Amino acid sequence: MYTRRSLLRTTGVATVATAGLAGCLGGNGDDEDETSGEDELADEVNVAIYGGAMGDGISETILDGFEDEYDITVNAETYPDNWDLIAQVQAGSTDLDVLILDDTAVPSAVSDDLVQPIREENVPNLDEIMADFSPYEQAFDPGDEIHYGPFQFFGDGLAYNADVLSEPQSWEDVYTDETEGSVIYTSWIDRVVGIAASHEGLSVSELDQDSDAEMEQIWDRVESMNEYVFEWADTGGILQDSFANEQALAGMLWYGRVAALQDDDVAVEYTIPEEGAPMATSGFSVSADTNRRYTAETFIDYTLDPDTQYEYSSVMGYAPTAEMDEVPELVENSPDYQNRDRLNFWNASLLVENMEEWSLEFQETIGG
Repeated sequence: MYTRRSLLRTTGVATVATAGLAGCLGGNGDDEDETSGEDELADEVNVAIYGGAMGDGISETILDGFEDEYDITVNAETYPDNWDLIAQVQAGSTDLDVLILDDTAVPSAVSDDLVQPIREENVPNLDEIMADFSPYEQAFDPGDEIHYGPFQFFGDGLAYNADVLSEPQSWEDVYTDETEGSVIYTSWIDRVVGIAASHEGLSVSELDQDSDAEMEQIWDRVESMNEYVFEWADTGGILQDSFANEQALAGMLWYGRVAALQDDDVAVEYTIPEEGAPMATSGFSVSADTNRRYTAETFIDYTLDPDTQYEYSSVMGYAPTAEMDEVPELVENSPDYQNRDRLNFWNASLLVENMEEWSLEFQETIGG
């Protein structure tokens, strides 16, 4: 657990919640309301973040900045991915106020009652999010209420060892005699299907649930990819480490992790192939079990502030979701940002409805 201790709050910062809203919400998240009739900031907040380079970037910018601005202690727990986080929340083995999720996991978190609605009056920076990524506009946040505040977007792009391979124009270009047994992808089913679909020039935004031909095409592609893959990794850390030690010559990785490897003089580059790639956002949600709901919402609002996003993006290189006149140079140079017209959001309902079936199909296809 990553913990920073700062001065406890000595002054109250409160905004009055409407009685009607407080009465309707119910559940474990309303203790702040019930104690005083007002929303008050707690002395601390427990936040789930991802590990690795992204976790370091979040800690150094967002968490430190929030503590400095609000004098609230942030206790951060790291998780390898949002599916591991969801499994641990479902098992009751966490004590979290704020959950980090990618958009592809939000429908599952909502349907399983792991998160609660964000009260929009407490998170005014939701209005700063560009329409393409706004939970008001996207199908990944189901229903009329808002459950998720995305603070960054990125592609599931193609990384490659620049000492061995020239810049690939297509996903196909990395499959050579030299890379056989040296390619790595993640085993997360949304990425498996999404990357394979991209190989075939299929957009994950437009996959047809009733098209057996499309899915057969995708599984045939997974089978052919598997001939070159030495590992379907279950964490981002394994992906990154495999490029660092040159066991992986090509495969999926994210721009922020590639930038971190380049800082360590690893000969790895990153691109979005001409066929395109899946796109995701990362953001924060309020845990269904928290009794610090207002503090969690205040934290989420802070992550959506354009100034916060600019500072974070300057360190990590992932593109901000907030509208801003100019982005950091690291973002401007990002293939994700430069080729954002090639990135495709998942059809959220299709993904949620088929994850279990696809996971079984994947294991059968790779001989698991």
